[in-house]
Amino acid sequence: MVDVATMRELDTEQIAQAADGYHAIGKMADEAKGRVTEQIVGAMGKSLDGEAAQTAIKALRGLGSNFHYVQAECGIICAALNALTAELRAAKKKFDTAEEDARSAHFTVNSDGSVTYPPGGDEVDGKRPEGGTTRGTAKGHSTGKPIDPAADANKLADSIERQAANANPNPNHARQRTAAIGTRAPKVCRPRA
Repeated sequence: MVDVATMRELDTEQIAQAADGYHAIGKMADEAKGRVTEQIVGAMGKSLDGEAAQTAIKALRGLGSNFHYVQAECGIICAALNALTAELRAAKKKFDTAEEDARSAHFTVNSDGSVTYPPGGDEVDGKRPEGGTTRGTAKGHSTGKPIDPAADANKLADSIERQAANANPNPNHARQRTAAIGTRAPKVCRPRA
């Protein structure tokens, strides 16, 4: 689980640069494999003869296989890091948008992901509705199957949240629901329980 401070400081460019580094290493390994297996082994096979030459050629082919392994592994790591970068960029964008929405509404985004909203609205019984603090909800992961307790619970939780927002006379309470970091941000950004 990633907390608010981590999301604020997240720099996806570092991960993208690491992916580029693995790509460069994989490219170097491919070039080294080509030099060893095509140029060196080829030249040795044409110009050298004997048991020692065959042993050296076999060892160099093994080295070429090792370079191929490095190339393949670097490709896998590069792909994984690129996918992670894409996922984190999307999560960071959602997080930054939710945080900016909260700030533009003059709400306070707390370090635990909760959002504090100010007093507001029309006076009720001579008093202005108080402000408050809300936290995002941790929702279950839907299975998509016909009987899905998590989906049903999520719908019920959403319904209760809407009713609670409508029952509070402070208009900021309803507005903060869309700004709460734990509600709008991706699952990795929800506050720790």
